[in-house]
Amino acid sequence: MTLLRLLALGIVLGAMPLRAQEPRDTTGPPVIRGIVIDRRDIFEPDEVRESSLARFGNAIHTTTRRRVIERELLFAPGERFDSAKVAETARNLRALGIFRRVLIDSIHTDSGTVLRVTTKDGWSTRPQVDFSSTGGQTSWALGLQELNLFGNAAFGAISFADTPDRTALTLSYYQPRLIANRIYVSAGYQHRSDGRAFSGGVGQPFFSYASRS
Repeated sequence: MTLLRLLALGIVLGAMPLRAQEPRDTTGPPVIRGIVIDRRDIFEPDEVRESSLARFGNAIHTTTRRRVIERELLFAPGERFDSAKVAETARNLRALGIFRRVLIDSIHTDSGTVLRVTTKDGWSTRPQVDFSSTGGQTSWALGLQELNLFGNAAFGAISFADTPDRTALTLSYYQPRLIANRIYVSAGYQHRSDGRAFSGGVGQPFFSYASRS
């Protein structure tokens, strides 16, 4: 009996260092192993096959570029999954005003948790028509706005207005997060019958509740 007990004790003592060398952290949220970005055009492939209007719409529209979505992500591979950051990322993407649908879900694979970001573009070209008549005087304006210029989530607009006071051709441009993925740049030009006007601006828009500024 004594020999058997000593033998068993030796086995236990020999196994202890092995358990100390291979700790397993099973507590806390899973680690993000990868991010998959699924960008979709305005119309789905089955809609394109059935409708020439859908084909035309996709043909003249530029799908939102991958970098536009990546710069809004508040999480990265190697970080712990944080549901608050995921929800805030989805809100920020929707706030751009260029998507019909934004969905972020998790996929459990053999290598770990992968987050899939799915975006579906919305129609981003908006014509403008305005006409009014008061006291025998008329005013009218025609314009075109693009909320997702060249798929960069940039705003571009051109308009022409004719009023009793003046005529004016106006060009506007706004690009969020153009510099270092944080600073926006805006520019405007107005060619009026009584002169010209230029405008411009830079600034740091809201990015995250966790940001220092």
